[in-house]
Amino acid sequence: MRIATLPLVLALFVSSLCLADPGSPIPKPKQSATQAIEIVQALFLKAHPDSDTLKYSDFIVVKLEYARLFDDKAFAEWGWFVTLRHPVQNDVSFTYRLDPKGEVTLIQETV
Repeated sequence: MRIATLPLVLALFVSSLCLADPGSPIPKPKQSATQAIEIVQALFLKAHPDSDTLKYSDFIVVKLEYARLFDDKAFAEWGWFVTLRHPVQNDVSFTYRLDPKGEVTLIQETV
């Protein structure tokens, strides 16, 4: 019985590989990863001057991703998602999206 099911399982596996859709190709980013970090950090520091309670200049980049999805939200175009987090008060983070046109949008903030 076990030998008889092997060809069936093998046939299903091979057919699933043949029918798999890889999706559309990933477009090449207009900005490099380094440029994305620099653009987002400059805007972040301009929007958040250091305060007595939190030194925003201490924030570090903890995640950089080139994608079209963020937390199950789909965007029309691919873009860079840059997450900045404070190294000591590490429950404080900001995630920005840099789109291909160079526009930066705050996507998520945890304070």
